[in-house]
Amino acid sequence: ELFSQQFDSLPLRPKNGGRMIGGHDPRTRRVQQLLPARPWAWSAGALVVAFQPMFGFISGGVNNDNLLYLTASGVLWGLARSFRRGLTPATGALIGGFLGAGIVAKLTLLGFVPAAALGILLALRRSWSGLRGPAVRGACWALALGAAPFALDVLLNYLVWDRGAIPGGVGSVSMAPGVPALAFSFRDELAHIWQLFLPSIGMRDQFTYVPLWKTWFKGFVGRFGWLDYKFSYHFYLEALAVSLGVVALALAEVVRKRQAFVRRIAEFSVYLLAVLGLFVEIGVQSYRLMVQSGGSAQFEQARYLLPLLGLYGAIAALAVRFGGRRWGPLIGAALVLLAIGHDISAQVITISRYYS
Repeated sequence: ELFSQQFDSLPLRPKNGGRMIGGHDPRTRRVQQLLPARPWAWSAGALVVAFQPMFGFISGGVNNDNLLYLTASGVLWGLARSFRRGLTPATGALIGGFLGAGIVAKLTLLGFVPAAALGILLALRRSWSGLRGPAVRGACWALALGAAPFALDVLLNYLVWDRGAIPGGVGSVSMAPGVPALAFSFRDELAHIWQLFLPSIGMRDQFTYVPLWKTWFKGFVGRFGWLDYKFSYHFYLEALAVSLGVVALALAEVVRKRQAFVRRIAEFSVYLLAVLGLFVEIGVQSYRLMVQSGGSAQFEQARYLLPLLGLYGAIAALAVRFGGRRWGPLIGAALVLLAIGHDISAQVITISRYYS
């Protein structure tokens, strides 16, 4: 069962020796580590991710975001593996390698650093009275491989390529002459980060619209190109109804397995910290670009949430699991068909935008 104590003894490959569905893609393996006893659940979660239109749209071009999504999912996979099998040198190298490569690909993955550190510390604590040696070596591998690529990139930038130690960065912009910058306020920055993802509560309004709806939900469902074309308004309402239904099923599964969830609260705090860290990273860059541009530039886009694709797939898999052995495969098939239809609809409006 989900979150049971039997995880470590469960096989991670089909008993008949067949190929593992999804191969070694970190997005699949991340859900697999959470739900190894139900291949149809983690397969459904992985397929829902695969047909996510914004993910497909970005993956169709040459963009460093593609490597960011892969490495972010790899970090989540490594953390889930450390909670299933304990921290070993191989698992530590997995976490550190993906984290280091992702930070060099795009600094957005710095938002995952606190979660990775917390996950490694918790794994060390669990192993301290048992297999302490492998866990310590795993932590050293994670630290070394996580820091080395970034340190090497900084040194090459500074000593070899004669440019800033960290050129560009997320949200950097070249301002037109004569554009005055706004005054920086740490209090306003905190309010900006909060309102970027949550409703305003007794704060000075930072936005003339609701980012949770317009930027994140509608953007995640699909706003493409230079955000210049999108679905109809009714499509977003239908997507909202489906999304609320899936989240309700996932929450119902968590409630049904609440005792096991409580036993695993430390692990889920790591995933929550990964979400919060990414939100803060995006919010800081959004506010500082707004200050630098005098309020004329907009930074935030829904594609910046795609490093959380591993957790998105896990939510879909939890919803599928709620149906049990009888209804779960049907719910999974329905979600995959909806995801395929969503993806095809996005392709249709993209083709009509550029070729009609």
